[in-house]
Amino acid sequence: IARTVCRRAERLLVALHQEEPLRAEVLSFVNRLSDCIYTLARMEDFTAYITEVTQRVLAKLDTRTAHDVHQTHGEVTMDESSWLREQVHILCKRAQTKAEAMQVPVVIAVVDAKGMPVLTYRMENALLVSSELAPGKAYTAVALKTATSELKETIQPGSDLYQIEAMVSRKLVTFGGGFPLYYKGKLVGGLGISGGTVEEDCCIGRYAMEYLEANHGK
Repeated sequence: IARTVCRRAERLLVALHQEEPLRAEVLSFVNRLSDCIYTLARMEDFTAYITEVTQRVLAKLDTRTAHDVHQTHGEVTMDESSWLREQVHILCKRAQTKAEAMQVPVVIAVVDAKGMPVLTYRMENALLVSSELAPGKAYTAVALKTATSELKETIQPGSDLYQIEAMVSRKLVTFGGGFPLYYKGKLVGGLGISGGTVEEDCCIGRYAMEYLEANHGK
């Protein structure tokens, strides 16, 4: 509604300008104000529906039970946060070991349940762009509560998350290499691997995740 009113005002000003010259700044301001309102409207839509979108993705992927979803909505306790920081070095070492065996230099990133960086490690000769992609994959796995490799179908035209990258201010990476980290049924962080092909990144990430799944479950 606000944008409609603004555009109407712009048309009236343009008509007035044809009869009585106006300052160029006035016309520019109203035009940009319309763009600003449009951007704010898109952000408002995203904020209002992010919970619904997340639930729809989880239901579509069917990766966890309803009980698990309920548990991950709670706040991460100090014990869980400490556990993540204890395991992060093991995850990094296992990922590095696998990457070295495959001769694929990668960047390894871990974020906490709020998407904040916990660790970023760049192997020698890793691609520079991987320094942005690995944290992006880890964050995406936390933000959408699923492995990024599972998002391929949901971002296609007509699917639930089509063009979601354009609706958020923080970068999302919607191809393989990101993994959500769980502890006792709660989402505590995310792991991101970048440097090889999508298949290689997923292989390295899965190798690192095997330790957690073997010792703490999925």
